[in-house]
Amino acid sequence: MIVMVTGVKGGSGKSTTAVNLAVMRARQGHTVLLYDTDKQLSAAGWGEQRQADGLLPRIPFEQRYMQATDLREIQVKGRAMLADLNEKRQHYETVIVDASGADNPALRYALTLADQVLIPVAPSQFDLWAFNKFHEILLQVLPARSTETIPLVFASNVSPHDRDEDAQATLADAYDGYRFLNVTLGQRKVFRHAIREGRGVVEMEYGGGRKRDPKACAELRALYKAVFAEEYRDVCAQ
Repeated sequence: MIVMVTGVKGGSGKSTTAVNLAVMRARQGHTVLLYDTDKQLSAAGWGEQRQADGLLPRIPFEQRYMQATDLREIQVKGRAMLADLNEKRQHYETVIVDASGADNPALRYALTLADQVLIPVAPSQFDLWAFNKFHEILLQVLPARSTETIPLVFASNVSPHDRDEDAQATLADAYDGYRFLNVTLGQRKVFRHAIREGRGVVEMEYGGGRKRDPKACAELRALYKAVFAEEYRDVCAQ
């Protein structure tokens, strides 16, 4: 299964979503590959930190940013990336693609192959405008897609003191062909702390009592269930 976390605006929480889903999937006993096609390589940087600290379960990662200058080069590299993703799908139960926050060939090619497309959207007017750009890209790519999955949209990076519940409703009213989830990832310190340590939020420990952040974990569990159609159960903790 190829899960693509994407959008066309930075700062919406794509990499944060990708690495946390990768951790949860791995901790549920699945083989997982983190596939970073973003120019900033944030997910790959997280993977390097996790690898350096020897954290388990191990989550392999690959850096696959695609840079091309002309149409022929785009086509050659794009087809090579699709072949590589198809090959990876044979070896890993779940491949999580962290896609760029800008329109680029890697985003478009990966969209044609993804079994699930996940779009975090921050509750700001800038993100609402950017969503229209992504919608245009999706319409252009639609004829070449090999799957018929409905992209999932959820609110991300939302301040607990300023939840604009009208933003998602505005998108749902304006765009067909998406499933707008009743899921919100809040703007919480634990996400930043976990990224810095190469961990997922469900792996974090607080205060000497080894307690996780219950609100953040509940949000991620709801997202996990929406994406994978199953409850999250941590087999590594058993």
